[in-house]
Amino acid sequence: MAEIFASDFETGDLTDFDSSTTSGDGSVSASTDAKKTGSYGCEFSSASSGDGYLTQYVGGDEASEFWLGFHVYLSSDISIANYGSVNLFRLRDDDFGYSYFTAYREASGDGPPTRWKTWDGQSTTNFSTDEWHWVVLHVRWNDSTTGGSELKVDGDTLYTDFNNDMSGKVYLRDLFRIGSCPDGAYMYMDNIILDDASEPTEPTDAGGTTMPIFLHHYKMAGGL
Repeated sequence: MAEIFASDFETGDLTDFDSSTTSGDGSVSASTDAKKTGSYGCEFSSASSGDGYLTQYVGGDEASEFWLGFHVYLSSDISIANYGSVNLFRLRDDDFGYSYFTAYREASGDGPPTRWKTWDGQSTTNFSTDEWHWVVLHVRWNDSTTGGSELKVDGDTLYTDFNNDMSGKVYLRDLFRIGSCPDGAYMYMDNIILDDASEPTEPTDAGGTTMPIFLHHYKMAGGL
């Protein structure tokens, strides 16, 4: 296979995804304010206390290597406790739990996130609020010698570790979830691309910043 799923929200709604879920006063919506490219992006917000996320089923087959690319904008109004986090990506693992990629705070007192963090690494490099970032997470599991992950942000490799025994571990089993609603604040996401063959290219327009990606929506054999 190649591209498993992609959405740039240019439908003006959330119909590219199988479902959207909210709780409390959390809100998830396609919005012109949330665009990085084209006319629409996705806004995740909460007036005071709530949550929300998007879910996509990719089928019953297991992917042991994949690349996830997306644009994300984190508001400086986000306030979380030290060691708190804002979920950006959750994937169903081989134990039917979830592994997380987050924006994480490691600083005294409450405030916005300060670094990127995955289940096996973290970095403050290329992290900032109130501006867009292009993030690519490369994951390789089910390998006895070269399992692990790599994180790139804005074209720079922040960490890479592909020297681990990950035999029997498959971390994209049947679904993934995008986003969460920070309490009393917001974040934007756009141009979500999941590929199991190669690293996604950042969508750009003729001016070098923005062009809507052509929507694809494939499911693995035997999927829902």
